[in-house]
Amino acid sequence: MKQQIFFLAIICTLGGCDKTPDTAGYYRAVTFVNVHAASFLKSELLKYDYGLRQQYIRSTGDTAVYRALFRADDNRLLVLFGKPGWQAFAAQFRIPLDTNAGWTRLVLHLDSTNFRFDLEIHTYPDSVINADTIKVSLYTSGDYSVPVNLMEDPIAYLSRLDEERRKYGVGTYNKLRTGGIMELNFSPTDYLLYFPTDFRIGEQQFQDSWNKKLKSGKKLHDNWYYYKRDKPLD
Repeated sequence: MKQQIFFLAIICTLGGCDKTPDTAGYYRAVTFVNVHAASFLKSELLKYDYGLRQQYIRSTGDTAVYRALFRADDNRLLVLFGKPGWQAFAAQFRIPLDTNAGWTRLVLHLDSTNFRFDLEIHTYPDSVINADTIKVSLYTSGDYSVPVNLMEDPIAYLSRLDEERRKYGVGTYNKLRTGGIMELNFSPTDYLLYFPTDFRIGEQQFQDSWNKKLKSGKKLHDNWYYYKRDKPLD
């Protein structure tokens, strides 16, 4: 119950309904650095970015592999896939489904003995009429069932990630694709930046910009710097 109340407080903060003093976000950030930062840097959470609207986003480089939205109220998982994403998701959780087509969207829930898949899949025509024919995606949907003992549990996995994120007091977070810099938000205005030791960014103008950003922050510990925005996040 205490965790639920704490999570609600964070959501309200990020959504603009925070009634706590202005210092609350700062103290959450300080607590994170002092208590949780070392564990966070070793966490499975770092395989993802997290946003309030899209929730858990797994990427390769600049390409989103899949987006997973966990609905705790009815224990369902909605997954939206990038073009190669369904294969990565199926491999990650050892899902033994061969649809012979790509997955676009998945709604997953669990009954007592089976995972239930509501899949939107797409395929292409096997033949073309002539060289000018445009291949058009054919979208269909299908319902599938897999016994619980034949695959890993994506719902339990995302639920554990969410519990861990809430334990750390982190609202949203994301990683830069270069330089290893991370941003963690603790309120609409209070956030931390993590700068790896001797971080490097390819283009000098961006390196100079981030060096300036680092120096403008309040150093809390080693690679962690605190900042406060003039305007809150949407």
